[in-house]
Amino acid sequence: MLYLYSVDAIHPIQQALLDLHKVRPLANLSYREIGRQISTDPEQRVHPQVVKYHIERLIDSGLLDASDRPTTVSPQQLAQPSEKPRLISLPLMGAANAGPA
Repeated sequence: MLYLYSVDAIHPIQQALLDLHKVRPLANLSYREIGRQISTDPEQRVHPQVVKYHIERLIDSGLLDASDRPTTVSPQQLAQPSEKPRLISLPLMGAANAGPA
C-alpha cells in the first residue's frame, strides 16, 4: 500500500513556533520558555531539545532566519564567579555512627 503525504505539511510544533514567532521574537526567549509558550497542556510541556530540533528544521527550510535562533548561555559565562559567593562554611562537631568497628 502506498501512502502519499503532502510535502507542504508542517509539524504541529513547527506551526506553533511560527505562530509564536509572529507575536514574539524567538531570539529573546530560551528553549525552555518557548516550550512553555507553545505547550497546549501545562502538564505536558514541550522539551527544550524538541524545540531546538524543530527550530533547526525551520531554519533549514527557510521559514526562519538563523538570527531567530534563541541564544544560549555559554559554559564560560556559567563558570564566571558571581560577585558574592552564596556558600558559607559551617563547622560541625560531634561523632558519627559509621557502622560496626
